[in-house]
Amino acid sequence: FEDRVLKIDTVRVGRHSTLGAGTVPLYGAEIGATTFVAPHSVIMKREMLLPGLYYEGAPTRAKGEVVRQIQEVDEDREASQKQWEASLP
Repeated sequence: FEDRVLKIDTVRVGRHSTLGAGTVPLYGAEIGATTFVAPHSVIMKREMLLPGLYYEGAPTRAKGEVVRQIQEVDEDREASQKQWEASLP
């Protein structure tokens, strides 16, 4: 509600993006691909979060890049998968 009027719009979340627990995206927000939003953050109305960045706060602010972190997690996951497959009889 804003000025006692219910305002509704879409919230768009890009591919491979993560919104932490308790994050509040307000109407019209757009979250780019591979973006990470820290828990308990507030994404303001019609705010556009750029792809591949780490955001936190209320309102959200960019704190750095996450692409490298995602690549490292993917590499670790692949290595774990290969270890698991090698251990199968």
